[in-house]
Amino acid sequence: MRGNPFLVLNADTLLECNLKEFMQIPPPKNGIRLAAVRVSCAARFGRIEFQPDGTVTSFSEKNSDDLSHGFINAGLYWVDRGFASGFLQGKSYSLEKDVFPKMILQRKLEAWKTESKFLDVGTPGDLAFARENLRTSRAF
Repeated sequence: MRGNPFLVLNADTLLECNLKEFMQIPPPKNGIRLAAVRVSCAARFGRIEFQPDGTVTSFSEKNSDDLSHGFINAGLYWVDRGFASGFLQGKSYSLEKDVFPKMILQRKLEAWKTESKFLDVGTPGDLAFARENLRTSRAF
């Protein structure tokens, strides 16, 4: 099935980016474009590697020893409606463990790199930080 692309957002992240710019180019046919944000320490998130044209080549798992900066998956996806072709209907899939590896092999996963503000609110401490700081300021 091919049609208008649609947005998917992770519920546990905040990303301040230009959506119009992100959505300017359609995702690859039967594929996904994801926002890859640069962070100062990728250890907590894992790392995404991609070519200069945006083609994703790999995801690395979280590594507490890797304290270097890098790009991570920011949880924002621009999805072609045909992305699920080849997946069995009614079966559960994980984007990171099932879908993305298949798409990397097919060269159907692209990264849109950004240095936008990013905040993961997936832990109680980070959620408390976000609640306090977003209440008093738009900055995070």
